[in-house]
Amino acid sequence: MLEFLTIENLAVISAAEMEFGPGLNVITGETGAGKSMIVQALSLLRGERASASWIRSGEESARIQALFDTEGLGSAEFLEDPHETALNLERIVREGGKGRVRI
Repeated sequence: MLEFLTIENLAVISAAEMEFGPGLNVITGETGAGKSMIVQALSLLRGERASASWIRSGEESARIQALFDTEGLGSAEFLEDPHETALNLERIVREGGKGRVRI
């Protein structure tokens, strides 16, 4: 489950932090407030191809970070400690195309 999301310098979003809880989570706002950029940020974390045009004007990079609770998902063989239940993903998109992904 997605527990926490941080977005910096992605299109119209200069900085946003969101905490999610169990059950239904709803994101609302006016047109142009950046709701679709939240979905885009999650797509970038999933591995979608990034574009430097998504970086906020005047900034050198955009950063998306998410914390997931993996408890109850079964085998977590990709984690160093199989008893660990937190997964932290971070993606940095840079103007020159030299981005970075961290797990």
